[in-house]
Amino acid sequence: MKKILLQVPSRPLGNNRMFGPDINNVTETWRMLRDKLQFLGYEFTTADSNSVEGCGWILFLNAESVSNEHKKSWKWRLKKILGLKLPQIWPKRELVTEAEKLSMSDKLVFLIMEGKVICPRNYDPALWKHFNRILTWDDDIIDNKKFFKVHHPSATSKPIRNNRTFSERKFLVNIITNKTSSLPLELYTARRNTITYFDANYPEHFDLFGIYWNQPITKWQKRIPWLVKKYKKFQGEVPNKINTLSQYKFALCYENTEQNGYITEKIFDALAAKTVPIYLGAPNVADYIDEDVFIDRRKFKNEKELADYLFSVTEERYNEYLCAIERFLQSEKYKKFLPENFAETITKVLNLTKD
Repeated sequence: MKKILLQVPSRPLGNNRMFGPDINNVTETWRMLRDKLQFLGYEFTTADSNSVEGCGWILFLNAESVSNEHKKSWKWRLKKILGLKLPQIWPKRELVTEAEKLSMSDKLVFLIMEGKVICPRNYDPALWKHFNRILTWDDDIIDNKKFFKVHHPSATSKPIRNNRTFSERKFLVNIITNKTSSLPLELYTARRNTITYFDANYPEHFDLFGIYWNQPITKWQKRIPWLVKKYKKFQGEVPNKINTLSQYKFALCYENTEQNGYITEKIFDALAAKTVPIYLGAPNVADYIDEDVFIDRRKFKNEKELADYLFSVTEERYNEYLCAIERFLQSEKYKKFLPENFAETITKVLNLTKD
């Protein structure tokens, strides 16, 4: 059986742990792709120490999986000279170089799954030149020649039956990791602004869950602890995101970045919980998700306008949202974001068929 290798971007996902029990809610998608490839006659495995020679394809997940580019940075070299602890960054193996030496450049596939804010090197032309097939959600670079469309899979969004009435639900929630960035297109600032507003003005109607809140996350906050913003309504982590979302009328669903086509699990988790999402992210979100299933944050000039609208929503209007959500979850549009479609897309782009 011919092998297809997957070079993963981080050590915890190696040695086929990418296909094991969920790690950060990502492995379900890759298990499904593995099963699809196995049906077509291919063994799908993480690269690790597997030989490149003779394999069918090599898939690279985000720029961190491609090379040890960090070793060229002055910070890394200085730490090495000073004998300081060096970060254990994956991978140690230059898999692209190995394949190119064996004249297998046409078997290299790059998957862009993160945006410019999370992984700027995903957009490095010097990296792109190693690949003649790149799969991405980014509508601005799709040409169906080198760049092919693949939706960000929503592996965790399994719709539940939510029988909570309008009056039984709490008001507003956000379940998110606290992050920061100074790069263009970031939405961390907008997210924090909305969280700060509701935490300060409507604490009895808002709850915040996640990790890295009320603690230092930047180098300045670590040096000067009083710079850390303390949120009164931070409740810690949640054991089950969908179940927690289902207890609320509305959920903040702000993406990490505003790039066309970058639509992740955030809005789909809310829809699966039958909770109305307040969305900010992909400018062209309406091309993929029906406009009547979410509240578009761009329609409000500030947080006060948003709050006034949310408090004005009647039970009748709210039930209209829920009916629209139910219709969308049964639609072909929604199926495009499921792991099955992710697997199907990759096999089509690679022209894989069952012998």
